[in-house]
Amino acid sequence: MTNYGKYNLYAILGLPIIAVLGSIVAFGFLPDTIAFVFGTNLAPMLIGGIVSALLLRFLTKPGGKGRFIAIWPTVVPAAFAALWYIGGAIIPNASDPGREYFALPIYLVMWVVVMSVVALIGCLVVRSSGSATQA
Repeated sequence: MTNYGKYNLYAILGLPIIAVLGSIVAFGFLPDTIAFVFGTNLAPMLIGGIVSALLLRFLTKPGGKGRFIAIWPTVVPAAFAALWYIGGAIIPNASDPGREYFALPIYLVMWVVVMSVVALIGCLVVRSSGSATQA
């Protein structure tokens, strides 16, 4: 597995773990809440991880340009969501606690889809520009 594949895997598993830790800080140790938060955050990350893995395989030509772009569908949403969860754990919303645990997975799906399209376009541009310079 390449380093980019490891980063992809870290993002897939890291975000649900951070979300679970944030929910433990916010609500205490509740097994049903932990399972819900982990599952709802793992699903969008698996979608992004599969897209990133396919893009990494697409860019396996010699030189491997654009591999960092290929992991964007997983890493970028995971980074923003982790910051959101950490912020919600540090400064909880008193009027509506836990809203990020319901709303953020929906936003994660949208971020993953948008970043997948952006990464696909970026990978196509990098791959086509690399083949044009070799000719």
